[in-house]
Amino acid sequence: MKAVLIAAATATLVLSTGVASASEALAKKSACMSCHQVAKKVVGPSFNDVSAKYKGDAKAADNLFKAIKTGGKGNWGQIPMPPHPQVSDADTKKLVAWVLSLSFLFVHQKKPGSPGFFFGPSRATLACAVI
Repeated sequence: MKAVLIAAATATLVLSTGVASASEALAKKSACMSCHQVAKKVVGPSFNDVSAKYKGDAKAADNLFKAIKTGGKGNWGQIPMPPHPQVSDADTKKLVAWVLSLSFLFVHQKKPGSPGFFFGPSRATLACAVI
């Protein structure tokens, strides 16, 4: 059983790394990284924070798509997000999907001081595999 879980975790990391790399490259190409980073706040929130905030929200993809295309203000403080109409609809959808997927790519320790890790959005939820 442990070998199956390790194989599943490895496959998930290998597959997600390729998607994450491609999507992070798209974020750089689209100038998203001027104001956002994956793991830390710059001008705007980190992509990890955005993913965590909208996890489970059925309208998240549509709302983020609209925010990228038309801009936004007030969701993350006083600094407005400028509109990015130059980013194609197809690329915007890819960026939104990538950002929302980030909460499932986090690696957390099971409990402070205990051995083992899992992939998921919180220490209380087992999203992918226990190693």
